[in-house]
Amino acid sequence: MQSGIESSIQLFETTCVMVVLAYLLTRTSLSRLLVERRTKYGSLILIAIFSIFSLYGAYKNIPINGGFISTRSLGSLAAGLLAGPWIGLGSSVAGAVHRFLLGGFTVVSGTLYALLAGLAGGLFYQWKKGRRVTAAEAAAVTAAYEIFAAAMTLALAPEYEKAFQLVSRGFFAMTAIKCIGVSLFIFIINNFRDEQATRELKEKMDSELQVARDIQMSIVPKLFPPFPNSNEFDLYAFLEPAKAVGGDFYDFFFIDDEYLCVVVGDVSGKGVPASLFMAVALTLIRARGVAETSPSALLSGVNNELCRGNEASMFATVFCGILHIPTGRMVYANGGHNIPYLYRQEGGTVETLASVKGIALGVMEDMVYDCQETTLASGDVLIMYTDGINEAMNTRYEQFGNDRLQQAILDAPAHSVRAVAAAILDNVKNHTAGAEQSDDITLMTVYYKGSQATEGDKAK
Repeated sequence: MQSGIESSIQLFETTCVMVVLAYLLTRTSLSRLLVERRTKYGSLILIAIFSIFSLYGAYKNIPINGGFISTRSLGSLAAGLLAGPWIGLGSSVAGAVHRFLLGGFTVVSGTLYALLAGLAGGLFYQWKKGRRVTAAEAAAVTAAYEIFAAAMTLALAPEYEKAFQLVSRGFFAMTAIKCIGVSLFIFIINNFRDEQATRELKEKMDSELQVARDIQMSIVPKLFPPFPNSNEFDLYAFLEPAKAVGGDFYDFFFIDDEYLCVVVGDVSGKGVPASLFMAVALTLIRARGVAETSPSALLSGVNNELCRGNEASMFATVFCGILHIPTGRMVYANGGHNIPYLYRQEGGTVETLASVKGIALGVMEDMVYDCQETTLASGDVLIMYTDGINEAMNTRYEQFGNDRLQQAILDAPAHSVRAVAAAILDNVKNHTAGAEQSDDITLMTVYYKGSQATEGDKAK
């Protein structure tokens, strides 16, 4: 006959094994049965799983004075608390049969104790009306059931003195160990359910963000060359959000047969709010752009619209240029955006456009945006971009910078808009190798060939 300390240690070891098995269960494909809506087949599998726990606890029983103590009820109690009375009761049957076959003077009370454990846990589950049972509640239910089981043993056992010795010797240790075991069991399963819910929420958010990204990318034009019948110029644009969605945008459209409007913008912030503000800004620009030949008037009108109801205080920097295709004359206005670069084929130099006054759109109503103009000669390339390029940082937190950007433009083949864009983007990528993209990257290049260009002159 084992001492009380040895019995307690054995019960505790058995409980630890069952808790570890419960944790391992949450790492298998069967764990889905703990969170999914259960079918009859799934319920039978759960009953089988928790029956194994009950049988393991029963197999490790400890004989004391003709009776037995064990942790057989741990699995069935947990089953009832987690899945309801029917699964709890079903999980108790195997342990109850095993206890009945053991015999002994407490066979009746022991069998009833083993059989009713899962039902007790299940009734508490029903009383909670589907709300999650906490680890503390599980411990309290276990303690209450052990008190009931002890009273039942004393009441039903034919030899009261032996029953009293059995209860007094094993009650406190067994109750404490079972409370710990069941509460840990419930804690592990609840933690798994939280992990699963978080994972599902993340997957749903990722899916929705991907849809948002697809919608956002569908807003900006992506077919290049965009105007295959226009031989006077070629155009290419690139947009890569730092997150699933971002606030950068670009656009280009004909105002009439002779005027082309080009726009590059950057909304404050990142993510979904920036993408929504970007969509609004781009829609307003398109709506007003088809009727405006002045970039100043275009930005002023869009700015006033963005300021109305802008409780989030978001804003967008925007460069807008209107190119007269026959002459190469371009009038432009700037709302706080990066000044574009201009590659001059004659002389092979890179210069910035003349600065022009104007604050970001959405900050203050009734703002006036000044205009400047320049003339593109045949072979010149206009490079518009957002600060995701010149402020791109490497792992040493060094920005790509304007000097590297100008050099990348100089080193690029100037006869192709794609080649110029690819050279810039490759240089940025090489500079930031190993570092996470910190901001949206947008780039637009326009190669002007002149009104005398022929189909054979078209850039490749």
